[in-house]
This record gives sequence, C-alpha cells and structure tokens, in this order.
Amino acid sequence: MEYAELPDCIELDSLESVQVLSSPQRLSLIEALVEPRSASELAELQRVPVTRLYYHLDALLNQGFIRVVEKRPAGRIPERVFQVAGKSFRLSEQFLKRYGTDGTIAAIALSFRHAEAALTAAIRAGTVSLDPEDGDAPSAHITLAMLRLAPSKLRELVHRLEELQEEFAGDDDNATPVNFFVAVHPRAYSR
Repeated sequence: MEYAELPDCIELDSLESVQVLSSPQRLSLIEALVEPRSASELAELQRVPVTRLYYHLDALLNQGFIRVVEKRPAGRIPERVFQVAGKSFRLSEQFLKRYGTDGTIAAIALSFRHAEAALTAAIRAGTVSLDPEDGDAPSAHITLAMLRLAPSKLRELVHRLEELQEEFAGDDDNATPVNFFVAVHPRAYSR
C-alpha cells in the first residue's frame, strides 16, 4: 500500500499537546511509527502487551501526532495501521505567545529528556557507538560548543541547520532512522 507523504513539521499549539508527549512510552511509539505499524506490530516490536498501547495510541491520535493510514480486515473489528503525522515537531509562535516563558521551558525540558532517553537507549542497545573509530556501529556526534556570534551569524547558523535537516531528511527506504536534536541559543551569561 502507498502512504501519503509526511509533512516536514507539525507545530504544537497547546500545552496539552506537549504534555501528551511527556510520556516516554508515547515518544517511543512516535519513533516506531516512522514506519506504518498496527498496534499488534508495535506491541511485538516493543515487547509489551498490546493492551498497554491502546491508551497511548489514542492520546497520540487525538492530538494529531499520529494518523490512521490503513484499516486491515482482522475479524469483527478492522485492525488500524498508524503512522507518525510529521517528520518533526516544534512549538508554534501561537504556543510561545499563549504560554510564555514557563510553558516554553517545560517544552524544552521535555525535548532534552527525550533526546537523553533516545541516545541512552541507542547506546545500551548497541545501535550507536560514541567511539568514532568503531566501524561496526554508526557513531553519535555530541558537541557542546561555546561560540561567539554576531546576531546575523546566529540567524545564519540556525537557518543553515534547518536547511541541513531538510536536505538530509530523505525518504530512502534503506535509510537508518536517526534522531537529530539541536539547541542553538545565546548564553544567559555572555562574558
């Protein structure tokens, strides 16, 4: 079956949307649903009973993070096949205006927790190596750089990172799923 092209980005407009993503279980479902899967396929992949997933799938579906892309015959009730609704998620300008600093900080904390959990899981699973000399596993790139940039250069850096993300976000069926987490911001203490 041919599935619709995913939009590049889904904008989050509400605190409720961000809270739905605060569950590690839901974040792992979103990662798994880059490929269309049914609840039973997800349960097998994550080695959990399928009944543990329905609540989380419904929450993600209700907030628009995933969508039903197919219904397969499976007895009396058709089996739904889900797929993530977008390639990435970000806070909308409307969110930033509505919830201000505290809501934005909560959303940022969620992003960092997710990045940490995803990288930790990949290292523990052996799917990523922190050793650039390890030729058997793809390596992770982790950098904390303290740069000094003029405002125009900062805008250029952010723009180029967005362009790189779009350029490398291919739809190659043989591609390795990769998490891309970037935080670029002026420091609180500039000197």
